[in-house]
Amino acid sequence: MQVHTHCRLCDAHCGLIATVDGGRLSGLAGDPDCPLAAGHMCDVAEASVVARASDDRITRPMKRVNGVLEPTTWAEALPAIAKALVAIRKREGVESVGLHLGGEVERGSEALVRSLAFGVGMGTPAIYSAAQDELASRHLMTEWMLGQASHLLSDVGRAHYVILLGTRQEELGWGPGQAGTIFGKELRHSMRTKGTHVVAVDPSRTEGSPEGMQHLSIRPGTQAHFLLGLLVAVVEGKWVDRQYLRDYTTGYPELVELLAPWSVERCAEICGIDVAEMSGVALKFSRAAMAVVHPGHGAFRGHDGALAAWAWLTLHAVTANVLRPGGLYEHAGMVDLHPILTTVPSARAPKAPGAPQGLVRMQAPASALGPAIQGGTLRALISVAGNPLAGAAADLKGGLAGLDLLVCLARHEHETAKLADWILPITHPWEDDEALLHVSSQMSRHMIARTPSLVSPVGQAKPTSEILAELYKLIQPGLRGSAWGVHLGVVANQIARADLSTWRRRLFDWATEVDWDELEAAPHRVDRGEADRALWRVSMPGERVHLVPEVVAAALPSLGEPSGGGLRLQCSDPVDVAPDIWHRQSRVGPTVHLHPDHGLAAGSRVRISSASGAVEATVAVDATIRQDTVWMPSGPGSPVCQLAGAARDAISGVVQLDGIEVELAPVG
Repeated sequence: MQVHTHCRLCDAHCGLIATVDGGRLSGLAGDPDCPLAAGHMCDVAEASVVARASDDRITRPMKRVNGVLEPTTWAEALPAIAKALVAIRKREGVESVGLHLGGEVERGSEALVRSLAFGVGMGTPAIYSAAQDELASRHLMTEWMLGQASHLLSDVGRAHYVILLGTRQEELGWGPGQAGTIFGKELRHSMRTKGTHVVAVDPSRTEGSPEGMQHLSIRPGTQAHFLLGLLVAVVEGKWVDRQYLRDYTTGYPELVELLAPWSVERCAEICGIDVAEMSGVALKFSRAAMAVVHPGHGAFRGHDGALAAWAWLTLHAVTANVLRPGGLYEHAGMVDLHPILTTVPSARAPKAPGAPQGLVRMQAPASALGPAIQGGTLRALISVAGNPLAGAAADLKGGLAGLDLLVCLARHEHETAKLADWILPITHPWEDDEALLHVSSQMSRHMIARTPSLVSPVGQAKPTSEILAELYKLIQPGLRGSAWGVHLGVVANQIARADLSTWRRRLFDWATEVDWDELEAAPHRVDRGEADRALWRVSMPGERVHLVPEVVAAALPSLGEPSGGGLRLQCSDPVDVAPDIWHRQSRVGPTVHLHPDHGLAAGSRVRISSASGAVEATVAVDATIRQDTVWMPSGPGSPVCQLAGAARDAISGVVQLDGIEVELAPVG
């Protein structure tokens, strides 16, 4: 039997056709009719068939007894965990109980809604999300400049001038929050038919780059300075769109004054590129009929990533390329999240321990979890479908081990689960029944996708939303002491324990243009065509883009640059889009990419050291990267965060990955 579905293992949401025989998932293939992927299927989806039913899958609850994890029952696990959480919350306060949400949670509507309702209902501000490590800087700046925390999509298919900030975008799904893999095909068609110019900006050259693509090899960690240099060039050259500035923005005189101490020459020197190249790109970008800078994975995780996100959005605003076709755009989707996002802004949201700002989209970056634990605020943590240690500094391990209670909702015994007091087995996406409601506003199509369960859960595994609901009912938290206030607490209390399938049907009846029965039939998606790129969605006073948020005016004068003039680390590009090592076809150890001038042979071993730590890796020789660049991608199983240390963006709180000074030493 063949079943149409959509993959939720990464942000691309590719349409797939599953083959199910006798209750067993026997294969997956790309769906050629999927408007988001056009038949594409990656190695991660292929590996998921085996990963779902792997021998080391956790199939029943586990508890720690005398330092060893042993099997137990749901009847024992949930009441014991609830009792411990109630005691810790009563003794230490609401901030002592935290949630860590893995990136997978963001890709499932029921899991995300239930997790946020659980946290808000518990009254805690300590809700940390791996998705916010990628998106916090962007979300904060769009909120402060537009009025709501939006992803803002890149209309690469329509643009006449495209800057790709980051490498391997087609291979890795075009970055966080950008659904679909068809954009590479659209971009190549655009280059052939209308001469769209594409500039790839990254320390390493993109493999398989289309003929005619320009490449700017900037120093690792200088994304903020590159975008700032483009902005300065446009303002100094008076290449701005004056009518757009007059009618749709506020604060342009303040922007000119704020940029005065900077020059294109200074920014180009910091980035390690020629000033003429930077000025030329800025001029062509501003003069193009439609232009866009598309940020890939990790584009805003370098030095001062939040300021990079501000310069990115401001560059589009002054050239009239924001909230328009061919530039940056937003659309409501069939389920409009705009009213929700405007009622819970970061300015009025609780502040998570260890995070510098209020929660954005009700979550803090996962990398702020370390300071919260080290500061002693958190005493209990529930990790939901994530592995905090996979992307954390080395000193987080001791902090997690010292908690009074550590609970992992997981499928495999990863690094964090090995420290847990309890492990609760969760279902695989192919075992869950979902309708991707919240991601309808991320897709380039006006579309809702349904992912019916393909097979039964393995062993005693349960859906994440079901586990959290059962646990919440046992805890029965009150509203006293809540960081969220009574109104949100009451709503969260209902959602945290409700039958979400019933709520889902009510939401369809109330807020969408779709009959649920349409999604029940193959291909389990309703596609109304391309999204409206011309939708004007600004909630700031006067519906004007606010060019200079107060926090930017305070931070930009002190913007520095990555320290040291030697070798610099580039690691924000992920190894792949696999959510864990079990969904990766190859489980080879960490690899570091180096220029041939370092004299190290491919396959040899090298030790990479920073002020924060050291790791060993296998050398891959790559003549397309800068000589001063040590490229070691991050991702599941990568020890790269041991080099990153504790340097965090002062605005967003996200750990800075790129631009760290490192040294190399051969091993053996």
